[in-house]
Amino acid sequence: MQKKGTKIFFGIIIFCVFIFLFSKTVIDEKDKTLCGEKGILTNFNLLGIVPKDFCNKTVVENNLKSIFFASSTILVEEKSKPEEMMIGLSGRTGLENGKGMLFVFNEVGSHGFWMKDMNFPIDIIFLNENLEVVGVERSLATSTYPEIFGEEFVSKYVLEVNAGFADMNVIKVGDKADLGE
Repeated sequence: MQKKGTKIFFGIIIFCVFIFLFSKTVIDEKDKTLCGEKGILTNFNLLGIVPKDFCNKTVVENNLKSIFFASSTILVEEKSKPEEMMIGLSGRTGLENGKGMLFVFNEVGSHGFWMKDMNFPIDIIFLNENLEVVGVERSLATSTYPEIFGEEFVSKYVLEVNAGFADMNVIKVGDKADLGE
């Protein structure tokens, strides 16, 4: 009788490991294998049990959106209200790798940024209305406050990411981003 209980116990463990691995490879890795025209979800008609927005790359997860560069994807908090933009990343202790903050302005123009109350260095990437990179400020130290950066760039979007991101991903003027819309 004890052997049967042990088999059931190990069966449950194996099942839990399978579910964990499935969730890591399937749910966390939304790609063409799953969501493409001939993806797993379509082929096995799983669309009835998977949320309708599962394959939508513009869906916000925990209020985060995706922005895509040729070599990477960044999950961003989008800020468009003036009071939110004034605060930005100020006061935070850090930013997780692969995450950032995207400022969306109503008008195209010169938008200056400073490092007031910042606790970690960042890169700032300025994008025009077509999501083309028009300027990059690299590895801005917290000690640079009250210096203002980026006023020379005409932009509609401004992306703040961890220092070193622009160099690591070879982001330069003329590169194009995609909001996945």
